[in-house]
Amino acid sequence: MMAFLTRTLHRMRGRQDVALIAILLTAVLVMIIPMPTLMLDVLIGLNITMTMVILMVALYIERPTSFSTFPAVILIATTFRLSISISTTRTILTEADGGDIVATFGNFVTGGNLVVGLVIFLIITIVQFVVITKGAERVAEVAARFVLDALPGRQMSIDAELRAGDIDPAEARERRRNLDKENQFFGAMDGAMKFVKGDAIAGLLIVVVNLVGGIAIGAFQKGMPLGQAASTYSLLTIGDGLVAQIPALLLALCAGAIVTRVTTEGGADLGGDIAAELAGSQRSIGAAGVVVSAIGLVPGFPALLFFAFGGVLIWVAWFMPGKAPGRRSGASRGRTADGATDAEPTPSADSHPHERLAIRLGANAFGRLDGRAFAQARDARMDACRRRLGVQTPRFGIELADELPPDTVKVLFDGVALFAEAVAADATVLEGDAAILDAAGAPRRPLARGWRRPHGFWVDSAEAARLIDAGLRLISFEDLLAHAGVEHLKAQSALTLGFEEAHALFAELRTSHPRLAEQAGNAVPMPRMLDVMRRLAGEQVPLVPAQTFFEALAEWGQRETDAAVLAEHVRRAMRRQICDQIADASRVLPAYVVEPGLEQQLRESLRMTESGVFLMMSSRLSNTLLEQIETIVRPEDPAAPPPVVVTAVDLRRHLAHYLRSHDVGFAVLSFQEIAPEFTCQPVGTLVAEPRGELRSVA
Repeated sequence: MMAFLTRTLHRMRGRQDVALIAILLTAVLVMIIPMPTLMLDVLIGLNITMTMVILMVALYIERPTSFSTFPAVILIATTFRLSISISTTRTILTEADGGDIVATFGNFVTGGNLVVGLVIFLIITIVQFVVITKGAERVAEVAARFVLDALPGRQMSIDAELRAGDIDPAEARERRRNLDKENQFFGAMDGAMKFVKGDAIAGLLIVVVNLVGGIAIGAFQKGMPLGQAASTYSLLTIGDGLVAQIPALLLALCAGAIVTRVTTEGGADLGGDIAAELAGSQRSIGAAGVVVSAIGLVPGFPALLFFAFGGVLIWVAWFMPGKAPGRRSGASRGRTADGATDAEPTPSADSHPHERLAIRLGANAFGRLDGRAFAQARDARMDACRRRLGVQTPRFGIELADELPPDTVKVLFDGVALFAEAVAADATVLEGDAAILDAAGAPRRPLARGWRRPHGFWVDSAEAARLIDAGLRLISFEDLLAHAGVEHLKAQSALTLGFEEAHALFAELRTSHPRLAEQAGNAVPMPRMLDVMRRLAGEQVPLVPAQTFFEALAEWGQRETDAAVLAEHVRRAMRRQICDQIADASRVLPAYVVEPGLEQQLRESLRMTESGVFLMMSSRLSNTLLEQIETIVRPEDPAAPPPVVVTAVDLRRHLAHYLRSHDVGFAVLSFQEIAPEFTCQPVGTLVAEPRGELRSVA
């Protein structure tokens, strides 16, 4: 027998259409041909089984359109069930027998009392018709209307994202297919709910026909006493009605669950969504437990029962997980410093890859850190950076790393070490003029380049107070770490700036300047716009005011498709902001000018490749240029701006990229990027063949 079933199922694989045709033909034949009671039991059992399968599918789908055939399933299931009701009605009226399932339902529900059975049947029918079916019908009607009203806007949104480059054509086609599928589904559900409603009404009418017709046939045609006829046919009628109404009730429940389903991002089933949302209501469940326990104090109520229910709710609320803390790496052993308390722990780079930068400390270095002071210094610098550059700096934190030497500080970006240095416990960081240290005769050690403080020194803590009185500034350990983290993120801003940040900036523009946003979005696709943003952010060019930035994109975007050249046009449009960031208080730019001879050699070193134009200097020319750059003297005042390099517009981006690749932090401007409000004060020149020291301009 099992082998026969296996072979049959194997042959039916891929021929689901045959099964559907068989169900529909069976429904038609059952309506026409009288069926034996054994076959009726088989069909009734099959109907209940099909309904349970549909219910389970409805509860486990992730979104309504995952069961897009449900309207057709409602039609097929309703037709099949009504055909069974017609056949059982025929059998009950002609033979006074509806099969074992019908008789069992009637006997079990009535319990020997026909009035009780009729009342229970009416209650089930009313619940299905008035509560579930009516509510689901209204929800389906409103959902269909809302989906239809939102159709033009959603289609325009897909077209706009496609034009902006946010999605590719394949994804756009997929979204349109899903949108069309959703529209058809909710439109069909609006009509399919009429099947469910009609099924409930038909079931009620069939019961009335069975009851009246059965008593009449039994009493007047079969010669039964009136009481026996009423008892026999009432029992069978109630059983037949329940056999039909319970699957119909389950199908109505399926329809209600599907049309009332709100799709979530997690893609969980209905039970998972409910559990997840209840799990976030710890306080509500605890309060409900207290109220339920208080109800037990009402005189006459079973106090023990309500105390038990209330206690269970309070116990569940007490042990419900709160906000899941960020996982820490095994190296950190759960200890972090990211603020005043551990309520907001710092994720490690290992456990949370989306945290791009991580600062790891050895045990001794971690012990000297004040978490609250670090959080304040970091947040203040991140806010200042956001206001200056116009984009949000990614968050970072501190963690203990037991695998490091005790006094070591290590900075990583995307899991790659940027620098590491040992921090002596008896050392303090001071910043200022090195001449003060020389005059005081205090030994010192310059800060490593990775700290991004060219005027900082390590000094003995015992000498710190005297040197501070002499004019140097104290840098706390927390401020040192916060400054290093933010500066490294700024240096990597071309990597940290992604589609999310670009979309956020563009969304703000849509709110404040909708027409400009439309023009810029039409002129420059989002991938090219992001490329321009990254090029500017990589050179610390502010993206504020956003209006100026996007106006330049809208103006030049349709004429220039090369992102590198487009970025140069945007830079010139934002020259006032660029100069303001690197000029001193008098609006003077101390500049080293590239002489024409060196510019000519640099032009001759430009090479065209498949990836673009790059500066490929000879080793002699490269060494000559870098040696001159190293001799550029930074101002002794840490607050004073460093000098800039000024060159021709066609060389600017290539020279800037070359210097950045050699970790040279000087800004490179073209002459066209010096705004009229600012003064360029040459302090030296960069030459092709230096003679002695770097040539200075008096």
